[in-house]
Amino acid sequence: MRGSERMRILLVNQGHTDNLGDRAIAQVMATVVKKATGADTVVMPFIPDEQPTSLADMRTEVQPVASTPDELPWLRRTVWRTKRFIRDMKSEPVQERYTRLIRERLDAEGHFDAAIIGGGELVKGNGHPFFHSLQAWIDALAERSCPVAVMGVSSDARFTGKETAALREAFAKCATVLVRDEQTLAVMHDILRVDAAYAPDVVFAYRYLQSCLPLGQRHGEGDVARRMRGACVYAYQELSVEKKRQYTRNEYYEMWYRLIRKQISDDEKDSAGDANLKLLYTTYTDYCESARFREWLFTEKNKRAILAEIDSIDDYVDELADCRSLVSGRMHAMILALQYGIEVDAVPIKTKLAVFKEEWERRQFVWNQDGKDIADAYSRAIRDMISR
Repeated sequence: MRGSERMRILLVNQGHTDNLGDRAIAQVMATVVKKATGADTVVMPFIPDEQPTSLADMRTEVQPVASTPDELPWLRRTVWRTKRFIRDMKSEPVQERYTRLIRERLDAEGHFDAAIIGGGELVKGNGHPFFHSLQAWIDALAERSCPVAVMGVSSDARFTGKETAALREAFAKCATVLVRDEQTLAVMHDILRVDAAYAPDVVFAYRYLQSCLPLGQRHGEGDVARRMRGACVYAYQELSVEKKRQYTRNEYYEMWYRLIRKQISDDEKDSAGDANLKLLYTTYTDYCESARFREWLFTEKNKRAILAEIDSIDDYVDELADCRSLVSGRMHAMILALQYGIEVDAVPIKTKLAVFKEEWERRQFVWNQDGKDIADAYSRAIRDMISR
């Protein structure tokens, strides 16, 4: 830090997207940094050329997703992929573009005393944009002798040999690496050879740090008691290629119906009539999928469901107030639910969901004590980094 100037810390994350889980990460991380250091913070997007979006804007301004490229007829799908290939061939290579944009942003913002990248599933391979972005950020910050911490991250552990070598080189430039699950810790130690430490996802500290009201106080006394069942249906279009080969969309819905069938009981009534299933979501694509799934439930199964009205993290927590359980394909939807005593059932669609299911589904979570412990772990790591 220079002279008597206030410390400046750069936060690099996905908090500018419509994904409420990413927004929760950004919100909690900013609070932790402020409490730990008192520093001024500047936030920049992890993907440097992404434009800010919000769930509220997309729900009101964008038409629901009708189909994905993989669902188009063969000829149209081939044309779409050919056009994308030609466009990419003409454009600046991803790594070079990200590096250039990041350098321009850093030059415009001036000096930072430290930078924190994360959290989220940011450590990826197989040519994923996150792979290029992580390297570009670490390299650009290291050029400026800015201490870098990568915090609250996880990995799907799918790297080529060349990507493994590149990530080892990048992480060697970091002052601190803190991962959010035990599987990623093993990946860091065994594959990437990184001296990483472990602390659970920072969003587990959300309720503790945000001083949120208990769910029972968020609704008035005359509102419906917490007896509904919740479901967060993961967007079909975001499934891996392997999963899409495994399920057609109809088969995918059948799988979800089997998983939540026990939550739909004809003898439970509420103010919505015979519906006692509430469909929640934390991304725009999940909102679109939930709307389609609700129609499918009524058409194919003669079952009714309520589609929640969610534009923000606070809206999501408000909607949880009606629920006593949640089956979900979104990790942060469950992390928030656990902090309010809601039983969760993780659908292991992705590796990180399988890890979450193993580590957290049956564990008793005490939001005030566990939340404090997790916030303290991040605070200690941040203070240790800037004191070196």
